[in-house]
Amino acid sequence: MRCTSVLKRLLISIFLLICSSLAIADQRADRGIYFGASIGELTLPDSQFDPDDIALSGFVGWQISTLLGIEASYFELGKMTGDRFKLSADGYTLSATFQYPLSSRVAVYGKVGRVWLSNDITSLIIAAKDTVNDQDEYYAVGISYELSDQIELRLSYEFFDFDFGRGLSIGPFFRDLNSDVEIVSLGLMYEF
Repeated sequence: MRCTSVLKRLLISIFLLICSSLAIADQRADRGIYFGASIGELTLPDSQFDPDDIALSGFVGWQISTLLGIEASYFELGKMTGDRFKLSADGYTLSATFQYPLSSRVAVYGKVGRVWLSNDITSLIIAAKDTVNDQDEYYAVGISYELSDQIELRLSYEFFDFDFGRGLSIGPFFRDLNSDVEIVSLGLMYEF
């Protein structure tokens, strides 16, 4: 896949940038408000969906202490096609964050929270269109690397289960549209 190849090249480039970085930062002193954006590869492993796009996300958070924080995000999942429909989805998350510094520059983190999705579904069999909204649990794990005192690089794996067909009014044969949603993303974060 083209997207996977581009993501691999991007990860290698960023790894080399990190290795050559001379900036001095300290993960153990992180506190305060931050914001950022990420780009990632979307997979739906147990479904009939074929994602056409990459996942884009913007986030804002507050690191309350070295270990605990809160984060909100907006994401766009792009367009997906299946045997019987086309789908586009976007949504929001709100989560508690848990960070554990491994060194002065590297930390691992996890997020637990809620996701709210809005899906526009168009039937490829009958002339019908519908919008479905749903919510579910949201989880993420990742690793972050401080490039400087204010800029941080994040590699994340995000996961949630979503029933794309719940409440769908365009026919009973479209109701089995539930899937795991997995996103592997690379992002930049700016801390105040």
